[in-house]
Amino acid sequence: GSQGRTGKKGTTIELKVPVGTKIITGSEEGGHKKELHLKTANQSAIVAQGGRGGRGNLLFKSSTNQEPLLSEAGEEGELVQMKLERKEYVDIAIIGAPNSGKSSLLAALSSGNPRIAPYPFTTRTLEKGTIDTNLTQILIAEYPSYASPTEKGEPKDILCSTNTPAICIAVIDCGKRDIPEQLRLIDAQIQDSGWGANKNTLFLRVLNRGDNKEQANAYVQEDDPGEVTSTKSFFWTQGDFSEADIIRQELIKIAGELPTERQEATDDNQSHSANRPRGIPFRITREGNQIHIIDKGFERIAKLADMNDGRIAAQLWKELTKAGITKAIKKTGIKSGDMIVLGGKQLTWE
Repeated sequence: GSQGRTGKKGTTIELKVPVGTKIITGSEEGGHKKELHLKTANQSAIVAQGGRGGRGNLLFKSSTNQEPLLSEAGEEGELVQMKLERKEYVDIAIIGAPNSGKSSLLAALSSGNPRIAPYPFTTRTLEKGTIDTNLTQILIAEYPSYASPTEKGEPKDILCSTNTPAICIAVIDCGKRDIPEQLRLIDAQIQDSGWGANKNTLFLRVLNRGDNKEQANAYVQEDDPGEVTSTKSFFWTQGDFSEADIIRQELIKIAGELPTERQEATDDNQSHSANRPRGIPFRITREGNQIHIIDKGFERIAKLADMNDGRIAAQLWKELTKAGITKAIKKTGIKSGDMIVLGGKQLTWE
């Protein structure tokens, strides 16, 4: 109309989910599977783009058409298959064999208060703590140990129920003589978690010297066959606050050099909410004496157009000509009397 109005936008539907939720859209079969991990509070993502409101007849007004009769119906919104998965969020993971000193290290590095005992498998849940700085809070967690490299129970379930950490600390008790077995258990944890194949996880070794400092010093000179080969190593003795502080400061330094979660969240959102172009190329197909015009924009125009009104039909033909569609139709060998099909409506080719 004369007021230059356009159609309303659809209502925004917002679904609130906990921090750590993974959004999976599409399907592996369809080849368009996408994943997005909501890692921080107040992070948002557009999963399905709503249809934009149709544009009014002012769009078609020109110096040669002062009484535009065409307008555009609104777009259909996207239809998306979506699955939500909840994963606990951890910045730093501590793994290792039973009784290797993981709980003591967690207590030494953070505000965590894990249960510490001289017998194995004391840790049965994900034990958490935080490393607090003036600028940020780093979440650190100790994972239950594996009983064997083929672990199928709760320790594996807990391991796979968290996100990929930025840093993974493998604790090795150098006071024991079963270091090869400890490494096999650590490797099994890394393999099951998938962190070893993820380049975003930085691995560190903490060598718990215990009462055998000579063996610890000798071990660090050797090449071990584990996933944590060639990673940075730190000596640590339970009760030595200076050694624990060195490790803590290194973790804070590394965490500060990593991309911020906010920036990652922004990048993810931008990739999921990019505006779709209105101008998608049209297609022309022929079935017998029917020529089908496939173009989302013109289909929305035809949806509101009264094809029995000669003035409206004339303006539509003019717009089709400006878009190069009539030229493409002629190349199909169309004859007088053939039908043009657009948006479920028909026009006769004269």
